[in-house]
Amino acid sequence: MRTYMDDIQKLHALFDHNFMGVYRSANPGKRRSVLPYLQSIYRRWYYSTLIEDAPLSPANLVESICAYYNQPAATYTVAHARNKSKLMGIDMRLIEYSLDNHPMVDDMRLLMDYCTPYIDLQAGDTFTTTQALEMGELVSMNDPLYAAFLLEVSLEMRLVVKVPSVGINRFKPAVQAKEVMAAPCRDIFSRIIETAITIASKGLQNLVMLPDSLFSSAIIRSLLEKPMFTDDIFAKVYETLGYDMDEVMDFTADDNSSLEDLDVDLLAGTFMTGVLLDKYFFTPFGHFMKLIRPLYILPFDFGSEVTDYINVSDDPEEGTIAFFAPCSSYTLTDLGLECLNIAKTEDNYLDTKKAIPFEQMKDTLFGSPEALAIFAEIARHLSPLRIDEPPEDVYTFRVRLQNDTSIWVHVQMPSDASLHDMYTEIADCLGLKDNSDYTFYHDKAENPFVEYTSPRRTKRGRKTSDIALEDLDFERQKQMLLVAYNQALPFGEEEPTICLQLELLHSKPPEAGHEYPRVSRVSKGFRESLET
Repeated sequence: MRTYMDDIQKLHALFDHNFMGVYRSANPGKRRSVLPYLQSIYRRWYYSTLIEDAPLSPANLVESICAYYNQPAATYTVAHARNKSKLMGIDMRLIEYSLDNHPMVDDMRLLMDYCTPYIDLQAGDTFTTTQALEMGELVSMNDPLYAAFLLEVSLEMRLVVKVPSVGINRFKPAVQAKEVMAAPCRDIFSRIIETAITIASKGLQNLVMLPDSLFSSAIIRSLLEKPMFTDDIFAKVYETLGYDMDEVMDFTADDNSSLEDLDVDLLAGTFMTGVLLDKYFFTPFGHFMKLIRPLYILPFDFGSEVTDYINVSDDPEEGTIAFFAPCSSYTLTDLGLECLNIAKTEDNYLDTKKAIPFEQMKDTLFGSPEALAIFAEIARHLSPLRIDEPPEDVYTFRVRLQNDTSIWVHVQMPSDASLHDMYTEIADCLGLKDNSDYTFYHDKAENPFVEYTSPRRTKRGRKTSDIALEDLDFERQKQMLLVAYNQALPFGEEEPTICLQLELLHSKPPEAGHEYPRVSRVSKGFRESLET
């Protein structure tokens, strides 16, 4: 009988096959040095999409599989090497996370035992490489970076304290450590979260030259409770430094520009902020604690990335930087919602059961390991593909010619469509050029305060490609004006610009059997104009 383990194993086989392919072809003298960091490589793959710009990451797929088989949502896979002395492959096992039985709490207890009766740390109060590897072997997630994070948490909680000594950086478990670790799991885990917030704030403030207020504990907590796109976090950093993010992106995209022309501190600060956001926020609250689920919108490139990891893994400083990179976005998990006592919304949570329905994949993509492997390989070369949830609402607009109100059409648009999507649909219906210059005004007239310009315009301002229909306040104003420049309708007199009046008629759930966007009605005047 087919089980959820069978399907998760098919997914894991993608990692096993691709990793081993690169590993076997790598320099035998260097490749073994990457094995202690196997979990870090697995983490990057686990949260990376299989198809560019879609939520099809292994992490999301595992949750969808578990939902189909009625297994706990907070079930995650962990990779471990098969026969390290002569690597034969990468195996996996499942770990369940809950507030009453969180593996990190048990791992903290193991850390206390490891530090008993004492432990000599290196400068900076950190594990030596040997200690981190030894501790990694003991805990739930065989990862020296995870072991290092556990030590940092225990030091911040003062569960491990310094012993007065000469010439030795010696520590031991605090007197109260045993009592603290005897508390209920959810109480200990709550303290770990608060400590991790403090660590994240200190780490980002101390290692990146930014104002203390930018990554205060309150800001870190807000980022945790109210997920946002990573680009928006960077935009805030740029703003604090006195730069406009769009201008920086335009500059770096300019083939004629030189990085030397841009502030070196800005480039260095941006790079390190990305690394440290992952080290202190995305990875601890995501991969270690499972409160958030990161998403990298580019597929994981085994050939280049694993090779790069192998080349730097024997250098502790280079390796630490290499294994961290900021994700594109993140959402709260079921465990995160429960732990933080936050209501589920479309903005903070991805419902994988709806967004990635396993029911539709189990007999196709997951019909066999070979089918999934072929799909994953083809998907790496596909153009960006979105697998979105059906829209909650469909907006019906009446679009009519301003100088001849007898000519109109009804256009139905999904609520999450952009203004640019709506222009494309209107242009297709009316025979306009879909790549032309145009402007939407969320008003009856050309009001510059509610102006949205086409993506191709050089004028600064809000772009139609960035504005979803559901973001507009149609309760306040149901009418819009669309001005299309330098083109003419295929009927009537030719004019240098075309003005179209739009009015939202109603909003309702999508009807079964219809695909959106669509034209639902046209006027008699419209039909007659086409016939003429």
